[in-house]
Order: sequence, then C-alpha cells, then structure tokens
Amino acid sequence: MSTSALLARRIHELGLHLDYLNQLCAAEMARPSYLRQYKLLSFIYKERCVYEFALAELTNLLKQVEADTLV
Repeated sequence: MSTSALLARRIHELGLHLDYLNQLCAAEMARPSYLRQYKLLSFIYKERCVYEFALAELTNLLKQVEADTLV
C-alpha cells in the first residue's frame, strides 16, 4: 500500500472518530446529569482537539507526499 493510501486511510479513520465523539457529545447533552455532562464533555473536548490536530497534520503530510510524487 502506498504512503498516500495509508495516509488517506488514517485520515478517514480519524474523521470517523471525530464523528463518533460528536455523536457522543450530542447524546450526553440530552441527559439530565450536569456533573456527568461536564466531566464527559471535558474529556470529549480534549479528545476532539487531539484528533483535529492529528487530522490536520496528516492532511498536510498527505498533500506533501502527493506533491512529491508528482515531481
């Protein structure tokens, strides 16, 4: 499998994780326990920041790899 394909696959997987975290966040907001919501939402926010950063870095790396293969 090429580097571009591996990076594209990882970017897709990270996108799925972000979607899951967003769904989890929406489901938790519907619950009445504010303390549990706060703790879980704090965790989700931190995880989303990590995934969004990784997604941006991998996307940039994929662009670089694709540009290098065109040269």
